[in-house]
Amino acid sequence: MKLVQVLKTQHTNGTVRVTGTVEYDDGVLEDYWFELPESYTPSSSGNPWLAILLPLAATVGEDLHIPLQVDPALLRGAESVVRLWAYWRKEMHLVNITTGPLEARPFTERTTASFFSAGVDSTFTVLRRPDVKNWITVQGFDMPITKNEAFKHHCERLSAIAAHYQACFIPVRTNIRETRWKKAHWELFAFGPALAAVGLMFEDHFHEILLPASCDYSSLDPWGSHPLSDPLFSTVHTKIIHEGTAYSRTEKIEYLSRDKRALNELHVCFRGEDANGQDNKNCCRCEKCYRTMIALDLFGKLDDAVLFDRSKYQIDRISKIYMGHDIDEVFFLHLHTTALERGRSDIADQISVAMRRSRKIRKLAKFAKLPMVWRPAQALTKHMLRDALK
Repeated sequence: MKLVQVLKTQHTNGTVRVTGTVEYDDGVLEDYWFELPESYTPSSSGNPWLAILLPLAATVGEDLHIPLQVDPALLRGAESVVRLWAYWRKEMHLVNITTGPLEARPFTERTTASFFSAGVDSTFTVLRRPDVKNWITVQGFDMPITKNEAFKHHCERLSAIAAHYQACFIPVRTNIRETRWKKAHWELFAFGPALAAVGLMFEDHFHEILLPASCDYSSLDPWGSHPLSDPLFSTVHTKIIHEGTAYSRTEKIEYLSRDKRALNELHVCFRGEDANGQDNKNCCRCEKCYRTMIALDLFGKLDDAVLFDRSKYQIDRISKIYMGHDIDEVFFLHLHTTALERGRSDIADQISVAMRRSRKIRKLAKFAKLPMVWRPAQALTKHMLRDALK
């Protein structure tokens, strides 16, 4: 896999597009692009391209050549992170990386940026770090690149939130999930490098890029954004920082629920109303929306979170939630503890049922991959999931 060329084009809508042409080992060429506000000079180094292409190279087993200048610290980190991925997941490949000249880019500014989506993790990060005055959001990650109208409304809202906190809002668009890159598993290891790559597009402007943590120290399973892997995408001058791991998701919701503006703007859903990717609404039907509503209910703030439809929240539906991953179960364990502490045995009992049911389904799903029994196991799994919130 080789980065063939990088072109920058100015658009009339006030943006600049950086397009990298990638050639795969089978000879196919494909364009990856990132669109930034024209007030920012995008990086001309190979650093963001190394970050974004590495997950795909390690997934498909192709060596990676970036013929541009690359930071020596980033190259060392990239060589380390593929070994970490291979340790985490046996299907990942160790890849050889070759680059142009190894050189740290000169840098004078000392400012910090954070990714911001108005979700729990990013809202907690910017509230806890009021010194961070640059907030980046991306279309093409959870929100599909095709949902332009939704992204427009999303940006209008996020821009107003940023202005309220005297921060600068920075929208970015990219097509990476529409390319062969989508073969890299988004949740398991690819979304951290994707965030880092966008951050490194701004390496001439920011010396720190905050990646709000998905999980806390009690649930540090291998994951796409992780305190072990994220910092490995740092350069000599731009540090990629995994921020907020010391706090559980429930603690974050309690913290941000004290801020009325943050509570009013809380947007956590990545499924969207059509279940085909994030838009500017909370669907209030998926597992992520529901667990957020549970926490808000426990803290007496659900009625104040106006982007959630209170009428779709029913306590007796909590038992139908499907926790498809151990990380999801950790979130609900924290909620279960909080429910008991606050005398809400009705919620705690429902969570217990959901956890037991989810464990049975996850165990059954393993049999769905075995010869002779896969067909009945798949049928039973489908039956058990027929009314699940997931």
